Amino acid sequence: RPTELREVRRQPEAWQARASEDYAAGNIHSALAAYAARGAVQFTGTQEEARQALLAVVAADERAAPGKMRFIYASTNEEVDKLNAARQASLRAEKAAKGAMASKWQSFETVRGETSIAAGERVQFYATDHAVGVFTAEFGTVRLVQKDRIEVEKDNGQRIAFDPRQFTGWGLGYAGTVYKGQGKTQPETYALYDHPYAWDSRAAYVTGTRHVDRTRLFVSRQLAPDLATLAAQITRPREYRGSSMRYEARAPGAAPSPAEQVSARFQDMLDQSAKARAAEKAQQEAEAARHSAEAAERAAAEQARRQPKPNQGTQKPQQQGPKAGSTHWPSVGP
Repeated sequence: RPTELREVRRQPEAWQARASEDYAAGNIHSALAAYAARGAVQFTGTQEEARQALLAVVAADERAAPGKMRFIYASTNEEVDKLNAARQASLRAEKAAKGAMASKWQSFETVRGETSIAAGERVQFYATDHAVGVFTAEFGTVRLVQKDRIEVEKDNGQRIAFDPRQFTGWGLGYAGTVYKGQGKTQPETYALYDHPYAWDSRAAYVTGTRHVDRTRLFVSRQLAPDLATLAAQITRPREYRGSSMRYEARAPGAAPSPAEQVSARFQDMLDQSAKARAAEKAQQEAEAARHSAEAAERAAAEQARRQPKPNQGTQKPQQQGPKAGSTHWPSVGP
């Protein structure tokens, strides 16, 4: 059910605060309309055009106000990976053009595949590892990159380090799924409407209310041709109600109506999406458990290595006499 929001503290502007209240109450069309009236909802022809438009706006904002914390939202991991790679490439190109690329990047194998990283770039963590000092959904800025050591200053100010050959539960941190934004406050956010079945009222609420200054939404007309359709897609019921509740009664043996067929296909997509999310969560939990077990094994091995062996350093060397049948004693000096 919609989240009840009694007081908006993130957005200082009154119209944004009202829009956040609309998001929380499930009045998605009213919230979207408020931002659309101010040019913060942009429609493009294709999904690729929507992605490129978002990245162009982020780059322009960065040039206008360098160093400000910005974050991009999408609903699928595939889109997040594309946005992360593109944003990293854009930042590197701009730094190279200014001759400001001071550190050489290195590539490592991570849970998101092969990932290139350099000092000054953003990362996020996909696994909890108490030995390393990180939790899932934390973000930070890389301060040092070596073959066997990466140092990261987390957004909470804590500085941690890990061996990238041992800990792989991390990836680029310029974009993330809606799940990554829960409970966070960010100066500027951008969102790409990339999947009509994954974007529900809760996703719209999170992406539309994390910002302090401003947020932008980019939508392909391939997915939603206008604001009314976009709001209708977001607010569609997601619960599985069973065939007797989803469909009106029909005569035995009668073929499903076109509306029923669309509803059935929609529910199948929702079921597949739920299974995919459950599988991803299980994989992340398994990865976190593996990292914790490996960390415990390393700690135990290190502790065992440091403990002295029994009687080590207490035995005195014994003086040896002459060999059997010999009358010659070893020389012991003058």
